Parts: sequence; structure tokens; C-alpha cells
Amino acid sequence: MSAGSGASVAYQDGPQSAKPLESNAMTETRSVRRVPGTPPGTARFVTHLVPNEPMGTFVTVRVLAERWEVCTATVYALAKAGKLPSIRVGNSVRFRCADVEAYEASREGVPSQRSFPTHPSR
Repeated sequence: MSAGSGASVAYQDGPQSAKPLESNAMTETRSVRRVPGTPPGTARFVTHLVPNEPMGTFVTVRVLAERWEVCTATVYALAKAGKLPSIRVGNSVRFRCADVEAYEASREGVPSQRSFPTHPSR
């Protein structure tokens, strides 16, 4: 663009057509076809992945960690190792209350997995 022209370049629309758009040419009304609410075969979609449990019977990782007074990494490690059955929903992990209670019952009276060093008498 030359400095002496002084005219700015404006956006130009494409060539105008004398042909009307299809939507403008349709003057008659068409009937709307209704689609069924639930397509056949999808009523049971993924229902086998999530158990049919009443609401409020699942525990989050954070709640379980607070209950046991451990960090959330410990709870995730138990779930990953398969020691505590879990359900993954998207990016979240949930535990059935019954599974948590069964795990707690199985851990009662079990000695610690850590070995503590013994200090010689002073």
C-alpha cells in the first residue's frame, strides 16, 4: 500500500448472486418428524459398569482418607493394588460402603506391615 494513496482497503463481500437462497425459496411448511426419546437398545447402556446401589452408599477418596487418618495417596494405592474394590467414574474413584466395611473388618487385629527398628538399651 502506498503512503500517498490515503485510501484504506475495505473488506469486500464476494459477488452478489441474483439467485435466492434455498431457505428463502421454501415457502411451504414442512411437518416435523418426532424422534423417540430413548433409542432401542440403549436402555441398558453401561448399566453393568455401575452397580444398582441406593444413593449415598459410596465414599470418596478424601472422606475415606479422613476416616482412616491417612493421606489420599494411601487410599489410591489400596485401590490400585486391588486390595480395596473401587469404582471409577470418569476421573473420580468411589468406594462402596460395604466394601470399605469389609476391608476394615479384614484388617482388624492384623499386625503392622512396617518393621520398626529396635534400639539397644542405653
